[in-house]
Amino acid sequence: MRLNYQLVLLGLIILPGIISCNSNEKAEKNVTVNEMEIPHIKRDADFVVKALNMGMFEVQAAQLAEKKASTKELKVLAAKVESEHSKVNEQLAILATEKNITAPDSITNDMQDKVMKLSQLKGEDFDKEYATIMLNQHREVVDEFEQISINAVDADIKQLAMDALPAMRTHYEEAVKVKDAVEKKYK
Repeated sequence: MRLNYQLVLLGLIILPGIISCNSNEKAEKNVTVNEMEIPHIKRDADFVVKALNMGMFEVQAAQLAEKKASTKELKVLAAKVESEHSKVNEQLAILATEKNITAPDSITNDMQDKVMKLSQLKGEDFDKEYATIMLNQHREVVDEFEQISINAVDADIKQLAMDALPAMRTHYEEAVKVKDAVEKKYK
């Protein structure tokens, strides 16, 4: 099923006018319901864009960690993050195309700054920063995926979030362990 958000929004704008020809009381109820759906549809689209942005950032950071990390645990986590987020990013990009959502082709300036900062670090400094970023990033990713898996209006977006959520939770749990290991190593 290919949902065109622009047509849905147009329908939500036109439908109340058509219904109002039949009954003012009935139209008022439908306008309220339809107006309430617009933010939810936008929230679903915003999730796809944000998830893609976060995923692209995690892939870039993981690629750096595979080269620069000095602990085996960080390299293993980075390889897993790169592989699994690349797959989810592909699914999100396909979904964005199907839903006529404009997907980002690069990460935000804020995230580019984080990648740049990471690229300039070495050894202990890199390990600590990457471990912290992975922990914080995956905490946010899990929260975003949990919220949309419960609240999404679009069934395809909801399903993608539900399917990806177990891997995102695993990444978070592993990030907690790796951060602890890095902190113990550099005490």
